[in-house]
Amino acid sequence: MAKKKELHEVTSLDDYMADYYGDLDEAFKHYDAHTDEKVQKNLRVNIFLPAQQEMYNTIADELSNQFGDDQASIHGKKKELQGIAVKGMLKFFDKAGYKGLDEKVKEMEEEDKFRYLSNLYDQIELKHRGEEDFKNGLYSIRSLIEGHAKNKKATVLDLKDKLGSQMVQHAHRIQGNYTAKRAVEKLGKYEEKPELIGDYLKDKLKDRGVEISDKTQYSMHDYKTLISLREQMIKGKEFDDRFAVKYIEKKKK
Repeated sequence: MAKKKELHEVTSLDDYMADYYGDLDEAFKHYDAHTDEKVQKNLRVNIFLPAQQEMYNTIADELSNQFGDDQASIHGKKKELQGIAVKGMLKFFDKAGYKGLDEKVKEMEEEDKFRYLSNLYDQIELKHRGEEDFKNGLYSIRSLIEGHAKNKKATVLDLKDKLGSQMVQHAHRIQGNYTAKRAVEKLGKYEEKPELIGDYLKDKLKDRGVEISDKTQYSMHDYKTLISLREQMIKGKEFDDRFAVKYIEKKKK
């Protein structure tokens, strides 16, 4: 076996990147573990939905405590709503296991607490995509709170209803963000060199009775296409033309 070159001795990019990509078997094992449906169900049922419920219950209770009646107007009550949202978001982060935020925001002004926590929730956890998400009916915490405060017709009931309708959507989005982050820790680096995945899958396809029908098209597959191809192969589903592979016809006896 050739001695591995030290970084200051490399003479090619292949040498320089030799220990970067690692083992694809291990990378896919890690990917499969984090995308496993049992894992996904556990995240939904035991972490993200309970955290959403905790936030909703806290906000709903605080709205009732401060405004008394579901039909009470919340127009112009921006500061009050921000303060209520802060309590709800702190409950979400605590329930989900994001510890230490109470202490971190304790000395902040109320408006700064809301700005800090809503940014953490909307941009870091939810990864809200602005207009794209608004068009698809997904609202950020900031937009829900500030939007209702600006609405002359908005009532406590309206805000409760809107928050309730967003709970499951938020839970799924945040869960998906975490899954995507963990699942591709080892596999994601291949996005810039998908041909390595393509070469890796060739023997796997053959073992599953699948052959490459268009070698040129197959060689040009990007990372996402190859991941989708592998999932189709594992599930034994038919391949459409974009994958450039097909099942090998069994010879008639």
